[in-house]
Amino acid sequence: MTARFGPLAVTLCFLTVGLQTAVIASSGIGRMPLRRFLPAVIVGSLIWAVVYATIGLAAMAAWFALILASPWAAAGVAVAVAVVVLCLAKRRTKGHHAVGADDGGALVGRERPVERLQR
Repeated sequence: MTARFGPLAVTLCFLTVGLQTAVIASSGIGRMPLRRFLPAVIVGSLIWAVVYATIGLAAMAAWFALILASPWAAAGVAVAVAVVVLCLAKRRTKGHHAVGADDGGALVGRERPVERLQR
């Protein structure tokens, strides 16, 4: 499977956030031949460079243009982005606490692993 779809996955993983490491690591673990891996990485890197140079730099240029046009609008946008990021982070940590809620170590009907080791 890695030999067939691996080069395509490696090339396209540069367009994703968070999957790059998993795809590249799995291609190494799956022992993808270097003659397939290197061209895929080179093409993926070139695609990433084009996307970064066009979209990323365009976003930065728009941000600096907004700052020059209206510093108050830029401050408002910065505060709005900060609020959205904080709300998403809060929701994410709240979800983690709900799923893996710590009950203070109270295991009903079972001993705590540390107590077993101390006997």
